[in-house]
Amino acid sequence: MARLLSPNGWGWKLLVLVLVLGTLLVAPWGFRAPAAAHMPLEWRSPAGKAEQATTGGVSAEAEDAVLRVASFNIHRGRGVTGETNIAAIGELLKAVDFAGLCEVDQGWQTDQALELGEQIGLYNMMVATERQWGFTTYGNGLLSRSPVNVVRVPLPGRKWKAYRCGLLSRLTVHGREINVLTVHVDSGSDRGTQLPVILDLFNALAAPAILMGDLNTTASDPVLKAFLDRRDIVNPLAADPNRIDWILAKGLVCRDAASIDNQASDHPIVRATFELP
Repeated sequence: MARLLSPNGWGWKLLVLVLVLGTLLVAPWGFRAPAAAHMPLEWRSPAGKAEQATTGGVSAEAEDAVLRVASFNIHRGRGVTGETNIAAIGELLKAVDFAGLCEVDQGWQTDQALELGEQIGLYNMMVATERQWGFTTYGNGLLSRSPVNVVRVPLPGRKWKAYRCGLLSRLTVHGREINVLTVHVDSGSDRGTQLPVILDLFNALAAPAILMGDLNTTASDPVLKAFLDRRDIVNPLAADPNRIDWILAKGLVCRDAASIDNQASDHPIVRATFELP
């Protein structure tokens, strides 16, 4: 046995070969990898609501022509105590017409976007950005009063984890189309390439339009600051320049807005009510 496992023995070489082959077989499944970009984007209807074709209309206050939106990095449902409490997340998302969620889990025993949609009675969509062990596990979520058209926006990245994408949704309020771009930008080295891509896309969108999500940067960021200094950009929470969770708009009037600290996540929920001019 000692001879077989000696540096020159064939048993040692066989053991090394088995370990190498095993690593090559397991690594693609165990390591985090980007989710397939061609995965379908599908709305799921909550219990009690029939499936319906994409309509684009979401406002519950048609006479007022308002749109109530929220952006929330739910931190995989983990609150400040480390415990998972999806019900607490749902309470904060009540009374919105459309919400963009970051850091949403989907796995063997959990589907957080679906759970939230069921809790508050909204159509829901899970858009995975990465997979592990061959299964989608993590990404972005959307909640909406009605199914709307959604397009995935790939974002550049050079790391082996924390894959990102944006979501461009087209809503209709009072017969007017509103573009809503939701995003979760990387907190590290990829932010420098992802943020300009997002801002350039928002610039290209026809007004009215909304940009919301976790940009992982504050108003002091030179790239973001130049964007915020533009006259056409509506920044409802300009009084709090140190935040990293944003709702911005153009071609809309903000009726009210709030950034609400909570115990359900390590991020505040950011909410805003917009109306057509």
